[in-house]
Amino acid sequence: MAQACDMRTLIGLARIENADTRFFRPPPKLPPEETQDSIEDKLSTILSLLPTTDIDPCVRHYTKSAAKEAKKAAAGDKVQLSFGSQDVSFADTLSSTPNDVVELFCLQALASHSTIPSHCTEIVRLGGIPLLLRIYEKRKLNERIQVLIAMIIGNLALYEGLHKHIYQGGWVTILAHWIRSSNLKLKLHAARALANLDRDFGTRKYEKNIYLVYPEYRIDFTFYADVVFVHGLLGGPFKTWRQGLPVTERGDQLANIPSVSPVVHDTSSEMLDHDSKKYTECWPKVYCRTGYHLIFHTHEC
Repeated sequence: MAQACDMRTLIGLARIENADTRFFRPPPKLPPEETQDSIEDKLSTILSLLPTTDIDPCVRHYTKSAAKEAKKAAAGDKVQLSFGSQDVSFADTLSSTPNDVVELFCLQALASHSTIPSHCTEIVRLGGIPLLLRIYEKRKLNERIQVLIAMIIGNLALYEGLHKHIYQGGWVTILAHWIRSSNLKLKLHAARALANLDRDFGTRKYEKNIYLVYPEYRIDFTFYADVVFVHGLLGGPFKTWRQGLPVTERGDQLANIPSVSPVVHDTSSEMLDHDSKKYTECWPKVYCRTGYHLIFHTHEC
């Protein structure tokens, strides 16, 4: 049955909370030609081929930061690659800085480019989807890299012409795993990406910096209103809505935080138990679930 699932069926199953995970087959193995070059070389090549003119300051900043970090990491002979302008270049040899650090900076630049519609098409054309799969498999324990990958896939999923590429690349299975994760960041990014992929259930699309908090799965219910949470200047979508900080970050200070008394009983992974006190990483989801769409809006440069 898993082999018989087409793209629309698999996306629908990924958005059903209690769907059997055996429907989600492992991502396909990459062909040899996709693994010949190093990840750092492939990332730098894609960045070098993306346009750098007529882009906003955030995209330019992250692109230059990636180039700067690569220069710092360069050792031995250097092969300079132009990013489309003389003031941005990339070094081919990256040995003095850990590879995951270079990948992190490059992925931040790629994530900023993925907010531009025409650049999304180019990222896919240049082999971005199989490259992201390589990085995903290599850096499964690196949360920051995993979150950046999820953000990029969510941005690509805004465009229906790219859905087939995402599906064929095995990303529906990965998103189905992430949406069931206890990691709030991965969970929200996956919920956004799957909602953008799911054109059979509703017409809403969640643009960049918009996160669907509830319901993250398909649900047969009439909603009365959208509730949009907008954090402050020093806040963020993954930290403003926590109930204080967990004991691992604040020691015994958590004891001073009152326990949560949600309107709807919730035993999901967002609720964590520390010393018999209820702690939540996302209190709006605990208090305000029934009858509303919950959406986070954030500005991330």
